Amino acid sequence: MARCLKYVTLLLVIFIILFMYNMPVVNHRSKSVIDDLLGEDHQQNTKKFCSIPSLNPWDPSVMPYYERLPPLRCKRFQPELTYMTSTGWLYINESVVKNEQLSAVLCRYRCFDRSEGFDDNTLNFTDWTDFSNATFVQCGEFVEVTCRKNNSFPNALAFLAGKRVETSPGEKSEVPEDVGGEFFDDWPLIWKSYSRRGYITLFAEDMPSLGLFSYGMKGFRFRPTDHYLRPFWLKVWKSFLHLRSTHLCIGNTPTHRFQLHYLLDFLQKYQGSQTFVLSWLSEITHDWLNQGQVADKDLADFFTRIHPYLNNSITFVFADHGQRFSSIRQTVAGRLEENMPLFTIALPDWVQRRYSNLKSVLDQNSRLLITHFDLYATLRHIYQSGSWEQLAEGTSLSAPPTRSISIFHRISSTRTCDEAGVPIYYCICQREVAVDTDNALVQRAGLVVVQHLNHLLDDLRNSCAIITLKKIRRASQLKPPVLSVRSKWWLMLYKSIINDRVSSDQKHFIVQIEVAP
Repeated sequence: MARCLKYVTLLLVIFIILFMYNMPVVNHRSKSVIDDLLGEDHQQNTKKFCSIPSLNPWDPSVMPYYERLPPLRCKRFQPELTYMTSTGWLYINESVVKNEQLSAVLCRYRCFDRSEGFDDNTLNFTDWTDFSNATFVQCGEFVEVTCRKNNSFPNALAFLAGKRVETSPGEKSEVPEDVGGEFFDDWPLIWKSYSRRGYITLFAEDMPSLGLFSYGMKGFRFRPTDHYLRPFWLKVWKSFLHLRSTHLCIGNTPTHRFQLHYLLDFLQKYQGSQTFVLSWLSEITHDWLNQGQVADKDLADFFTRIHPYLNNSITFVFADHGQRFSSIRQTVAGRLEENMPLFTIALPDWVQRRYSNLKSVLDQNSRLLITHFDLYATLRHIYQSGSWEQLAEGTSLSAPPTRSISIFHRISSTRTCDEAGVPIYYCICQREVAVDTDNALVQRAGLVVVQHLNHLLDDLRNSCAIITLKKIRRASQLKPPVLSVRSKWWLMLYKSIINDRVSSDQKHFIVQIEVAP
């Protein structure tokens, strides 16, 4: 309460000063009003009328209390992805999306206003409405818009907490809708389970602006693990040295080496102790398909140097997703790789020899559908086992068709994306087969897409010409069991075209078209 009152007082003082400063000037003696007040006997007020003093805002008596503050420079928190016209039309700013190299931007809006007849603090909100572009919003006065894009958080939450962020249509998310507005200290992240069992924990990621828990979110109020590299990176990324360095460098050193050296020091320091380490390198591969190769030698040297410290460890090397924006996604392999990134696991040589069934079950499961939820189950399986013997005992068990399965259990070869908890648009179980572009159904599909695009542009005819199908550059057919290698906008388009009517005799295509003009 005291703090609130203080702010109110400050506001009132500022208002009074401004109000008095703009009052008409009354002629009187020109000396300072402070001198005037201090230099006379004020036991009696001899003036018959109120004489407004002329306050000098720069009076010497108040100058010690002033200090010059730097100009307000608002930090660019995020790109301006949407804008609204005065006539009520809501748009996605396509040029910003392109310049920011964003992919699969998903936006929605809702209207809100005060709750009449209740109090002066409660707001009423309508339901969220998804929109793609050129949407007329019928709100009384206020509209809230939120946009998001694919990022690492959903996959990270899958293997660190076993929670599902994105779901198939009709299914409920397992995280709060406003997850970005809270801290993650109370979340049941997997390293807490290891910490309770005496493990020394480390969490490091090299791009603080794109952190797993800080990109558009609040991160942690307290240090989440015993060793947490974020303070170092926050300082480095804002340093003058980094700003003037070559891309991917800090001074004379490649950026990724700092984290690799830190991890090596950690393993050396705690040799013989139980440790849990999550080291996340983003910068080197995030924005450019070919950039990762510049770290090949450093990574090879790193694994060679840490090999002596891994004699009683399980090591995972993996990515959370593949290329989200790149010309390689014009290929079938590129589209598959987006949803099927690298995942490797290494056991000590002596463990593979003594417990050959561990290696056997890993070899078998490596050819089956594995997800980040399974990594979470695997990490739980490891600390619950407590020994190599107990871990090996579970390899003979056939796992039931649940969402999270330890990869040290035998996974069914008939497992589906639905059973694994993979939304349809991320499933990689279908096959994509090239089709002749002159195929009648392909031509029809191209025309339907053009027709739909023209429909979206109906309200912009003063600016946009009617487009026509000029050429189908390439086409492929999606084969059962699941139709999924496409971005979310394609899924929405697909559903709108067929009006949600899906039958087994329908055929589904991916077409790349060229239009005129």
